[in-house]
Amino acid sequence: MRFVTIPCLLLLACSGNKDVDTSGSDTGTEEIGPCGRYSGAWRTGADWQWLVTPEGVSTYDREGSWEVLAMGEEEYTGVSVFMVQETAEFSSHTWPEDEIRLTWRYSCGDDGVRLVLLEGAWERSNDGISLHEAGWWSIDLPDHPLVLPNDLEVGQTWSFDSEMLYSASGTSKAVMALSASFEVLAEEEVTVPAGTFQAMKVVSTWSGDPRSQFEPFTETRFMAPDVGDVRIEGYADLQSWEPDPEFTY
Repeated sequence: MRFVTIPCLLLLACSGNKDVDTSGSDTGTEEIGPCGRYSGAWRTGADWQWLVTPEGVSTYDREGSWEVLAMGEEEYTGVSVFMVQETAEFSSHTWPEDEIRLTWRYSCGDDGVRLVLLEGAWERSNDGISLHEAGWWSIDLPDHPLVLPNDLEVGQTWSFDSEMLYSASGTSKAVMALSASFEVLAEEEVTVPAGTFQAMKVVSTWSGDPRSQFEPFTETRFMAPDVGDVRIEGYADLQSWEPDPEFTY
């Protein structure tokens, strides 16, 4: 199975009402919806461009670009969900063309944002030596575990232990375990190419996740109100983001 290296972005989805605030980026405003303050992906067409840091690609000896796009709302198994798609395109000596794509589907409840479905697909080729590989996998979480509360404060923790239905490249679904824990360590000012943000530093540890071949991994993310992630420590910084045309920025 292909090792997917895109970290977990919680650019999470919710329906919003316009409560304008001056926090977040020095040049932006904040819109608070029922899913909380740390979300921006409910705006269909919103686009986040990421700059992958040298530390994030050196291990894999490759260069690349990374984009996150809010795809909009749909119905999935009777639940209204918001879709967020991540696409990473890499180039290395062995694989000049290497694309990884993740599609997240989230639901929004009174307590925050919950994960419903995650799908991964990958394709890579080297025409010079006639190599081509491709595949896909999906995880369906019937209990929709909480992945982001409505608001964040320093010292806050939450976690989940869930059963997921896993399938890959046409195989039948298997019941497997997925768990994650989260902790808000600090509130810090973070400067990235997209601007300067007051962000919450959130550490998460995942186990049973197909993005890492089911091996446990830990990541540190900096989350700004309304925007979502602005830095994945040791991996990538937010280069730019474009909300929908009706958002005053």
